Amino acid sequence: MTSLAGDHLRKHFPLDKVAIAFIYCDYNAADRTATNLIASLLKQLAQQASLQERRLPDQIATMYETHLKMKTWPNMQESLRGLRHVVDFFEQAFFIVDALDECRTQEGVRASLIRAIIELSADINVMVTSRMGSADIEQELASHPTLEIYAQSDDIRRYLDAHIEEGGSALAEIAYEDAGFRKEMLDTLIRNSQGMCLLPRLHLDALAQEYSKAEIRKALKSLPRDIITRYEMTFQRIQDQRQGFRLARDVLTWSCAMHSRPVLDR
Repeated sequence: MTSLAGDHLRKHFPLDKVAIAFIYCDYNAADRTATNLIASLLKQLAQQASLQERRLPDQIATMYETHLKMKTWPNMQESLRGLRHVVDFFEQAFFIVDALDECRTQEGVRASLIRAIIELSADINVMVTSRMGSADIEQELASHPTLEIYAQSDDIRRYLDAHIEEGGSALAEIAYEDAGFRKEMLDTLIRNSQGMCLLPRLHLDALAQEYSKAEIRKALKSLPRDIITRYEMTFQRIQDQRQGFRLARDVLTWSCAMHSRPVLDR
């Protein structure tokens, strides 16, 4: 959706007069702090101004040279001030923040980013995308216009069907052989989708780790209801698999060493 918004802006506004910048939140990226994300907006606008051969404000040049010399990065307030200086070069500025709900809550990262977004929205056009269900986001942005968009059940079903066909797991084979079970499974995933495509897709990936109908049905009864919990469970499964792989590797190495050890005559 954010790519469509960006394409719309580029199509309907002259790029030499309008600044367009994006930031993408990612639960997996620990380095995407609120300060780094806001600094990336400043970097994008500075690059756009340079491409149009516009001289950057002295404040930006001074900030850059200072931090380059000190080998440091701008803090949040420096980046926000810098943004306002660069925005003045353009007739309008549009900032798009994608997947705010995937911004980490640890160490106050998301709260800090939300405060910065609200501050910027006072005089800059800001669009934020987020899944429903994050109380802090809904509360902090309650006074701003909101448009709720949900995936249709038929679209989710087609998406999951296609994903099943791509897989080579036991689940794919079971679903192919038993149309009734396939429908039962997809119906359950769609009921728990909360209007999203990603959440049931992640659920389906987790179900693909099971090897029988009984195990799949059992897993269907304990699906997490929010995407962050599903992410955490997925990470844990990956870690468990890595530990299992290391153990299997160590056992195999030990076994090979034992079989290759020469037998000494006594």
